[in-house]
Amino acid sequence: MSRASRRVEVDLDSWVGDLPDRLLHCRELGHNWKPLTVSMSDGAYDRRLRCPSCRTVRIQLLTASGHVISNRYDYPDGYLAKGAGVPKANRDAFRVEAITRFLAPKADLRVAS
Repeated sequence: MSRASRRVEVDLDSWVGDLPDRLLHCRELGHNWKPLTVSMSDGAYDRRLRCPSCRTVRIQLLTASGHVISNRYDYPDGYLAKGAGVPKANRDAFRVEAITRFLAPKADLRVAS
């Protein structure tokens, strides 16, 4: 079975609509990084940051002067739509979902004429 045939086609709006609140918050607004660990090896820092909301870990390699050499991420299950056939989403879909999920029930969203 090829990689393409294992993909399950999922509508972007459906996938975004099924995200837990904590993941939607970070997908829409970005992460709120907090220091986790740091170590130094061969003159470079290995710094780990964690988002307290979604639990994503950001792994940075920094020079001794603080310049970022690289970033990589360890995402929690469900954060990415791997293998689901969902196109790479910009934040628009996440914003619309957050508005309708959190604000619409509390607001009158009629468009002024």
